Amino acid sequence: MEIHIKNLQTKIPLCLPAIRRLMLIVLSREKIKTGEIAVYFVSRQRIRALNLRYLHHNYATDVIAFDLSLPGSKSKRQSLTGDIFVSTDAAVQNAKTFGTSVAHELFLYVVHGVLHFLGYDDHKAADVPRIRKKEQMVLKFIGNRVKRIVL
Repeated sequence: MEIHIKNLQTKIPLCLPAIRRLMLIVLSREKIKTGEIAVYFVSRQRIRALNLRYLHHNYATDVIAFDLSLPGSKSKRQSLTGDIFVSTDAAVQNAKTFGTSVAHELFLYVVHGVLHFLGYDDHKAADVPRIRKKEQMVLKFIGNRVKRIVL
């Protein structure tokens, strides 16, 4: 499994090797063996521009995931290919709002993106509890190791 991580923002110092290690743990737990995922940590302005350009939503969001896997390859998936864009500005704001840490929020967004690749959705209200439950299961499994992603 190839994982590429790019820090394209300057607000939060990140430990990219720690993020990569945690992603490998999550992917292994989900039985994902092959593929290529790129994770980009970006500013509010950049994620807003991506959201407008590709999804036609003129607002900033916390995470955008682009599944680049071949069509029809979603059932019983063992391989993933995609790009995940994470807003560090959203993580800072949401950490204050929800009383969590910035590291927790950042890794939550990464997990959320991976779960989208695995077929979890949150576009309909009825789908939200399923993805939230899975996010919490994964974050509980990772535990305190998530603290290490922010320097």
